[in-house]
Amino acid sequence: MSDFYHSLDNANPINEAIYHDVGSRGNAAINGNHAAPFAEILRMYEESGVPKADLERILELAIANSSAISYLHLGKPETILIDLPDRIEPQLQHMVDGGEE
Repeated sequence: MSDFYHSLDNANPINEAIYHDVGSRGNAAINGNHAAPFAEILRMYEESGVPKADLERILELAIANSSAISYLHLGKPETILIDLPDRIEPQLQHMVDGGEE
C-alpha cells in the first residue's frame, strides 16, 4: 500500500491531510479484521474527493511498478503479467469449460 500512497501523493490528487488520514485509517483496515481492506481504502479516498478513475489508474500503475513484484516467485520478471479481473475471469472459465489455454 505504501507504493499506492506515494503514487497518489506524487500525482497530487490528495493533500497532506488526506494522505495522513486515509493512511492511518487504511493501515487499521489492513491490520484489523476488515473483510476487504483495500476496497475500504479506495472508498475512503473516493469519499475524500479523489475521482474513482484516478484511483484506478494510479493503483494499476503503482502495482505494476511496485518493488513487491520482485519478491513474487513466479518465474522471470518479464513473464509476470498483470491483468484485469474482467479479462481474466472469462479466460479462466473457458479453461474450466474444457477450452484450450
